[in-house]
Amino acid sequence: MARRTVERDITLACVSNEVGGPYVGNARWLGVPSPTCCARPESARPPRAAPPTNWWPAPSTA
Repeated sequence: MARRTVERDITLACVSNEVGGPYVGNARWLGVPSPTCCARPESARPPRAAPPTNWWPAPSTA
């Protein structure tokens, strides 16, 4: 199934960063939004015992 991709500039901050702290960065994200990716007909949903989904960032190309 083909899905429309989007490109977004996102600012990320570490949860342990103090206000005005140095642990912040920017990233350009290209892909399918999570809600779009996870939206499926009810008949195609995994059973309740399915393992959680893991997400991780792609390597930087900068």
